[in-house]
Amino acid sequence: MKVSILIPTYKRPEFLKQCIQSCIQQTLKPCEILIGDDYPGEDTLTAINSFEVDFPIIHNRNKPSLGQAKNVDSLIQLACGDLCCLIHDDDLLEPDALENLARVFTKDNDVIFSFGKQYVISNDGDLKEQESLDLNAAYCRSSDRAGIQPDILKAALLQQMPNNGYLVRSDYAKEIGYADHSYDYGDACDFGFCLELALKYSHKKVLFVDEFVSSYRESDISIARTKSTNDCMFRSFCLQYSYGKLIYELDPDMNRALEAKIPGAIANAIQRGELLTARRWMMSRYHWKRLLSLGGIKRFLMLINASFALNK
Repeated sequence: MKVSILIPTYKRPEFLKQCIQSCIQQTLKPCEILIGDDYPGEDTLTAINSFEVDFPIIHNRNKPSLGQAKNVDSLIQLACGDLCCLIHDDDLLEPDALENLARVFTKDNDVIFSFGKQYVISNDGDLKEQESLDLNAAYCRSSDRAGIQPDILKAALLQQMPNNGYLVRSDYAKEIGYADHSYDYGDACDFGFCLELALKYSHKKVLFVDEFVSSYRESDISIARTKSTNDCMFRSFCLQYSYGKLIYELDPDMNRALEAKIPGAIANAIQRGELLTARRWMMSRYHWKRLLSLGGIKRFLMLINASFALNK
């Protein structure tokens, strides 16, 4: 089956070159690499022109910039392959990623999405072993879960289905898209895509391959963003919290995920001025054990200070 690799990018030519190199080195060669460029300068094109390959690397400059969701959506709609692989410009594919992920699609027509494990690397590209173990454990990507997942909605809500480095059937991806959903996913568009896919095609299958297929880079930009107001965390947690109470209230995986994520979600809600939401989450059963912890007290004081500031 033919694979289109999709790379949205913005003003990171050196990381982009490394990303493209990882795509070129695949044991299963892609039929094309599509690059959506939200930066008006020439740096991206210069990076692309440094490669000579026997398949097209297509540069699409967006004028004006589209933003993350619409940029990815435009690439999906342009893809010619049977399968799409999204990889962000600062991340990398393992050399056998496409081969490992694509194998199942020729054997089972009901599989629409396949994914594997992710390494975590530093801004300079160094492997972070413990962080890699922690990341995959947090998102339920362990050897005992390999194979077809029993619940596609749960796999999406737990973010077991990753933000990139996966394969998805192109016709399904084109149908779902990354933009113009009834719910505004904001910066959580990667999460939203997987969730929309699961909701619309709940009768289909997703496969977890117990292999490392990509590297997620903790770049200086992503770390700085995590320390600021994180629209992605807030929006994804809103949905996880809602579905967790509605459908998966007794599910241990969902409860662990909500308990792990709720401290950051509360802090983000306060930063956004969503004080009623922050208070509701703070008093929920997913957080009450932390109420008297140092972190819980800090979040409570943040909420009090924000409330006073709002009422001035």
